[in-house]
Amino acid sequence: MADKDDSLMGKIRKYSPNQAAQVEESEAVTRKYGDEVAKDIKKGKYGSAAINAAKGLGSAADTMMVKVPKAAAYAGLNRLTKGEKKDEGMKSGGKVSSASSRADGIAQRGKTRGKMC
Repeated sequence: MADKDDSLMGKIRKYSPNQAAQVEESEAVTRKYGDEVAKDIKKGKYGSAAINAAKGLGSAADTMMVKVPKAAAYAGLNRLTKGEKKDEGMKSGGKVSSASSRADGIAQRGKTRGKMC
């Protein structure tokens, strides 16, 4: 199985986060309709379940046939124009050369070394 970052949605998230948010929102709408279908079937409301199923299929088709290809195109364009993004991880902190160079007065050297109060 491919790594999540190697998937199409992983690349869309990396290179076009705004488009990825739209795809994920569309997926949430599709899931909502699926949940409504399940509730309607449990209640015996088969007509309402059929309507929600049709809405869910329409939403799924919109996601897979319109939003994902559009998002993938934007991600590809961003990758080509802006270059490949590297996983930067955490930013490194700056090094304080000595306690006396700190402007906030914290951890000054030699003040309490070896003393018992």
